[in-house]
Amino acid sequence: MRRLETGHHRQRYKFVVLGVATEDQHHESMATSEELVAEGLRLEDQGDRGGAELAYEAAVAISPEWSVPYFNLGLLFKQQGPWERALEVNQKVVQLAQGDTGAW
Repeated sequence: MRRLETGHHRQRYKFVVLGVATEDQHHESMATSEELVAEGLRLEDQGDRGGAELAYEAAVAISPEWSVPYFNLGLLFKQQGPWERALEVNQKVVQLAQGDTGAW
């Protein structure tokens, strides 16, 4: 059960296929945290867990109050490790969305 909820996460963020972009990198595009989560889901479906992790982490960087990218990171880490990170990000989900029993 992965998540993509939409809403108020529209701040733009620079993101490239291989990770978070810096100001001087080429071939970058602007993305919202919602778009980054959608990209993470797409990358997971293609078997690119590393790319998905980067997309979710970029979404967290621009919307640290939004529980969805943390939730998806938690699932990634539960499936592949590291277990410590899975616990850390799931605790963040519980902190942000206390009624979200899926993160427990």
